Amino acid sequence: MSVFLEYLRENIQKEPDREILFDELHTKGISYAELDELSGKVYAWVKEQGLGKEDFVMINLPRSVLPVIAMIGIWKAGAAWVMVEDTYAPDRIEFIRNDCGCKAEINNDNWEQIMRLKPLTGGGGERHHLTLTTQPSPSIPPAAPEGPRAYCMSGAASMISAESFARILHRRIVLLCSRL
Repeated sequence: MSVFLEYLRENIQKEPDREILFDELHTKGISYAELDELSGKVYAWVKEQGLGKEDFVMINLPRSVLPVIAMIGIWKAGAAWVMVEDTYAPDRIEFIRNDCGCKAEINNDNWEQIMRLKPLTGGGGERHHLTLTTQPSPSIPPAAPEGPRAYCMSGAASMISAESFARILHRRIVLLCSRL
C-alpha cells in the first residue's frame, strides 16, 4: 500500500490541519496530522505484536473513522487486514478469523490500550509491488500474482492489483476532500 501511504505523507506535509475524516463522534473531523498520529499508534501496536509482512490483522470495530485509522496503521506496519463488523455473529467472526489466518485483532476491547501507545513514525508497508487479494476459499485455487497482501475478504475469489486499488482509493479521497 506504499502508493497510498506516500499520497497520505504528501498531504500530511501540504495540509496537516485539513480535516478529512468525519463521523458522528468526530463531527469537526480528524486532520491529516491527527490521522498520521493515530494510525502511528496502531502501527506501534502491530509491531509490538511482532507482526508485519504477510500477517493478517482482523479489524472488528463499529462503522466510524476507527476502522480507517486501523487500516492505515496496519499498512504502515507492512501487514494486511481483514475487516468484520462488530454486529456479525461470533461464529461468523471466528470462521473469518480462521479462514484468513488472522494473528491479531483490533476491537473495542483493545482500542483504548492501542491509543495510549506512543506512535511510530514512518512506515510504508512494502516498497515493492503489493498484491491486494482476497483470500480465496480452499476450493478455489489462488490466481493472484505472487507478492505481499494488503487486505483480505474471506471466502471471495476476486483480486485487484495494488496499483489499481491505490488509484481508486486516491480518486475517492480526492473527490471526498474536494466536497469538504
